[in-house]
Amino acid sequence: MTKTEKEFRVLKIWVGALTLLCLSLLGMLLFGPTNKSFDEINVERLNIIENDGKLRLVLSNQARQHPGVVDGVTFDDRIGKRPPGLMFFNKKGDELGGLVFEGDTDNGQGGSLTFDKFRGDQTIQFIHDEEPNGTYFAGLKMNDQNMALTDLLKKQTEISKLPTKEAQDAAWKSLRDQG
Repeated sequence: MTKTEKEFRVLKIWVGALTLLCLSLLGMLLFGPTNKSFDEINVERLNIIENDGKLRLVLSNQARQHPGVVDGVTFDDRIGKRPPGLMFFNKKGDELGGLVFEGDTDNGQGGSLTFDKFRGDQTIQFIHDEEPNGTYFAGLKMNDQNMALTDLLKKQTEISKLPTKEAQDAAWKSLRDQG
């Protein structure tokens, strides 16, 4: 056997061994254990989904918080920012409540656990709210708004376009009085 034949034989053995190693690693990656354990995970948003891909729960910071969905409509244009926290979604994919919190020594702080009406907004709310001026509320609120959230958000947009704060306040009072 010549030197070239010996080198070629060694090269074939190396190629074969490396191929088996790569296939073994690929197999472990694709078919290995699916449950992983971590001591700590840093994420900006965590989505819990069903097997069919439907969203059931979101745990998120403020910047990546879910804007909410009712009747398949995502409220990307909601007035105001949504705080960080946990949002719950029903089997249909609509938001049905959440646990939110935020706080700042200059802007007050608070937290809220809410449960939403079907196609609506919060009906039961456990709330803690501290305003920067010192006003404080902690307790249970019952909100009896009988308007679909899609309609309520349209009204909110209309009211925000009224020319004066007095007109806006009057419109909100009228809307609340309608129940």
